[in-house]
Amino acid sequence: MLQFTLGKCTREFNHEFQATEGSGTPGILGVDFWQKLKAVFDFGSRLITLTMPDGTREQIEFTIGDESAKEEVMQVYCVEDVVVPPRAAYMLKGAVGTAAQKV
Repeated sequence: MLQFTLGKCTREFNHEFQATEGSGTPGILGVDFWQKLKAVFDFGSRLITLTMPDGTREQIEFTIGDESAKEEVMQVYCVEDVVVPPRAAYMLKGAVGTAAQKV
C-alpha cells in the first residue's frame, strides 16, 4: 500500500502499487483507483474531479504532454530488508523520498 498525493491536492490517497524496475517507468493508477473515487476527466479544462468517500469533491489538474510542466520523479524505498524470489509477487512496505533512507 502506497500513500501519496496528486498534483497540488493536499489530501493523501492510499492505493496498492506495483514496483517496477527502472526510473523511466511511470507510475500508473488503474481503473480500479479512478472508479473507486468516481473520477470524471475533463480534457477541455484538464481537470479530474474525484468524489471522496465522505461526499466531498477534489479537483486535480493534469497534463497530456503538450504543456511545459516538468514532472517530478521521486524514488520509492523499501523500508525493510526483503529477499523476493525470482518471478514472485510480493507486497513491500515502502516510503517515498529521501526521508525513507533514514528508516
